[in-house]
Amino acid sequence: MRQSHKRFNAHHAHVPSEENDLLIDTINSLDLGWKADTCKYQKEHANYGSHCEGLQLVQTASKEAEGEGESEAEAEGATVFGQGSEFEIALEKARSFQQKYSSAEQIPDSELPANFDWRNVHGYDFTNKHRN
Repeated sequence: MRQSHKRFNAHHAHVPSEENDLLIDTINSLDLGWKADTCKYQKEHANYGSHCEGLQLVQTASKEAEGEGESEAEAEGATVFGQGSEFEIALEKARSFQQKYSSAEQIPDSELPANFDWRNVHGYDFTNKHRN
């Protein structure tokens, strides 16, 4: 008998609450090396981000691409995130499942690639730098 397994999406299951707001505030005030997602606050919370309503799964800009100094990629002559004629192709590839399906559960296993590396999507790195 084949068991079907259902994917679990923690972001989809999230329900904002006062307890979660307190937890986010506590984590973000401790400077643990990462920050809790401010888009998980209740909408009326003072720190709820104005960017949260239009939040997408794929980032489309980086500090380096927005002109906050030369990045390591620029210094090495590599592709700069958000720039170049090929960026729209990379962005389309990165967003392909998001545009085709409304949730991760709807994506058939047969359509999932054997591997996928966000650090190289058509030559662009869709990840942020690691924080130590």
